[in-house]
Amino acid sequence: DFTNRSSSSIYKCNVNSSNGTLSGCTSTGSAFNGPTGIVINNGYAYISNAGNASVTLCTVSKTDGTLSACSIAASGGLYSSTEGVSVINNYLYIANWGNSSVVKCNISLTDGSLSSCAATGSGFSGAIGIAW
Repeated sequence: DFTNRSSSSIYKCNVNSSNGTLSGCTSTGSAFNGPTGIVINNGYAYISNAGNASVTLCTVSKTDGTLSACSIAASGGLYSSTEGVSVINNYLYIANWGNSSVVKCNISLTDGSLSSCAATGSGFSGAIGIAW
């Protein structure tokens, strides 16, 4: 899946396994506002939205990879221009460019929901990308 910030959409594409080219790209899901990052974990997609400083949670179809049941899972004072997202050990990490921070949230193994979100680490300046 790919984020498209300017159209506030996520695109699902087919990838040719022999040469890596993309085809059949279609918009999927909803509830995005300037999406800039996406990570998929245990059947759920987490999308960072720079446009409204939030994270959208979607269910990922096991049959065709489309996104559904998308809704805002995290927003508020901890978030400012959310840019990148990454998952490690059932924690979601969110890079916030606007307030130069990283937020860590617990991921529910039952329904993918987020809880106990709090800033973590220090010394960031314009945090944008994050990967593990």
